[in-house]
Amino acid sequence: MHRTARFLASLLAMLALLAPWAGPHAQNRTIPAAARLGVLQVTQFPQGMLDEKPIRLAPGARVFNEGNIIILPTALASPTPVRYRLDGTGQVLDVWVLTPAELDRARADAASKENAAR
Repeated sequence: MHRTARFLASLLAMLALLAPWAGPHAQNRTIPAAARLGVLQVTQFPQGMLDEKPIRLAPGARVFNEGNIIILPTALASPTPVRYRLDGTGQVLDVWVLTPAELDRARADAASKENAAR
């Protein structure tokens, strides 16, 4: 019985040490201010449609999902609201799939920039 109690105490101690890493963590992500707002659909990789215009994804293009995890570009088979950056040749280099809150914020920012330009 003494061995069992010691084993259980050790097990509980290990679990207590691992607890901070066990749960899902909300991650604040920083999307560059220069990233544009658009709707992206990957039709046949590396081809796609960006705001209903043909576009090509750059070699090494990165697509971050709502949880800021890199996903395959082909996961964007349906039109998806995103913020994106282009490389020097005009190909899509970085893509951030937007959460509803991020989409609302991006639309508000775009509207305020448009009003400021008038």
